[in-house]
Amino acid sequence: MSTSIEIEAEVVKILDKETFDSGFEKQVVRIQVDDKYPQMHDVEFVKDKIEKVQGLRIGDTATFHCNLRGNYWEKGDRCFTSLGCWKIENAGSNESTPATRAAASKVPANMPDDPGVDDNDEIPF
Repeated sequence: MSTSIEIEAEVVKILDKETFDSGFEKQVVRIQVDDKYPQMHDVEFVKDKIEKVQGLRIGDTATFHCNLRGNYWEKGDRCFTSLGCWKIENAGSNESTPATRAAASKVPANMPDDPGVDDNDEIPF
């Protein structure tokens, strides 16, 4: 039984790389799966796989190849699941998707391209 999965999704956030006291490093990329009910997931890159994050930009659509990992915490009787990514395909296709359209819609339509340009001289201040 394989625990490897492929997820086609859009990059919505790239978190900073974390370095722990032990020297272990990881970086998390938040992705959104475009489905009838869109969902967000955190994909983890560890050790030498962190370099794969360098080419990603927010809004990129790509296929993420991940290993499904889980840990059981007996004291709390809980299971924790993570997606450890080891390969990215088709990164860079910065298409307009629901998440990028939603982010773009938060910018006021009357916002000038150049903040130093005053398009409305009628304002008294």
